[in-house]
Amino acid sequence: MTGKNLIKKICSLYLKNRYSMAMVAEELKISPSKAQYWLEKNNISRRSRSEAGYLAHRQRFNKLPCNIKKKLLPKERELLITGLMLYWAEGWKKNSGHIAFSNSNPKMIQLFLKFLREICGIYENRLRVVLHLYENQNELELKKFWSKTTRIPLAQFNATYVHKGKSGTYKKKSKYGTLSLRYCDKKLLEQILKGIDEYADRFLNPRWLNNENLSSYSISRLSSAGRAVAL
Repeated sequence: MTGKNLIKKICSLYLKNRYSMAMVAEELKISPSKAQYWLEKNNISRRSRSEAGYLAHRQRFNKLPCNIKKKLLPKERELLITGLMLYWAEGWKKNSGHIAFSNSNPKMIQLFLKFLREICGIYENRLRVVLHLYENQNELELKKFWSKTTRIPLAQFNATYVHKGKSGTYKKKSKYGTLSLRYCDKKLLEQILKGIDEYADRFLNPRWLNNENLSSYSISRLSSAGRAVAL
């Protein structure tokens, strides 16, 4: 790796990936002092002890927060708005520290996952799934169906919830059962809820609706909670 590329990688791992100094050194096979030197050389100060301890804890238990992308292509911007509106309609809005989205429509589940994966950059191994079904439905077949549909391994499915005594026309609408997606990330949830509020306010503002630059709306404020700044 050339000198410029190494410096760029050091800064990226520390700022964007939120690596600790030791993790940067281990990843790039350099000494911690060399990593520190180039960070300081680029006017990037070290994190405080409390911030470093917080990140170390989250890294240890694989709980690093994700952030909504700031620089988006037109199609990505459409996906951002779609994901926010889907969560507004079907998501768990209480700030409980985790994202929860439930629906029986496979395409809706796939679309929300596309938002999480491509716009929010989630960690796949932290996704959890709860399947809701009825007594006379085949649990294993439905799990295999949803695992294939979502590309989430069966190992990440939690205990199935069986609804007893339910039948009739409502059951016919849920032939695949209902899937509940869970993802634990308080900061990402805050960004999603903030994004919903901001887009709702803007769409309800007549002055903004008449603006020819509607499509150029910047989402930089949405990710302020997770902006990569070394402390």
